[in-house]
Amino acid sequence: MIQKVIKALTDILINEFKDIEVYNTDVDAGYKSPCFFIMCNSIKTEKLSSKIDTLYINLDVLYVCEDRKINQRESFEISEKLRNIFLEKPIKIDDNIAFQIFEDSIDIEDNYISITFDIEINLIKDIEEDLSYMEDVSIK
Repeated sequence: MIQKVIKALTDILINEFKDIEVYNTDVDAGYKSPCFFIMCNSIKTEKLSSKIDTLYINLDVLYVCEDRKINQRESFEISEKLRNIFLEKPIKIDDNIAFQIFEDSIDIEDNYISITFDIEINLIKDIEEDLSYMEDVSIK
C-alpha cells in the first residue's frame, strides 16, 4: 500500500511539474536540481476491527531549488503549488482507495523546501459472507 501511495504522489508531481525529476528513493549523489524527493518517515497500522485496518503514513516531499540566488521566491511559489495540489482534493490510488490530506507543515530552508503531511487510510478487508454459524440457530 505504501508503494501505491508514493506512486500516486509521484504521478501528481510529474503531471504538475513536467520538467522536474521526482525521486522516491534515496539518492546520495548525482541528482540535478531542481528536483523532488518523496520520503516516508513513519508508518503505523491500527486494527479497528477484524475487517478494518487504519494505515497512518507520515511523508515528506522535498523540493531542491534550482537557483540559490532566487530560492526564496522560488520556494514560496513551489510551496504554494504543492499546497494547492495536495490539499485541494482527494488523491485517488485506485478505484477503491483514495485519501485526503487535511493539513501540512512547510519548512523553507536555504536551498530546499519540505512539505510534511500525514495520511490516514482505512483499509477494509474482503468480507466473505460466512453464515455457517446459522446452522445451530433454531427459530421458534
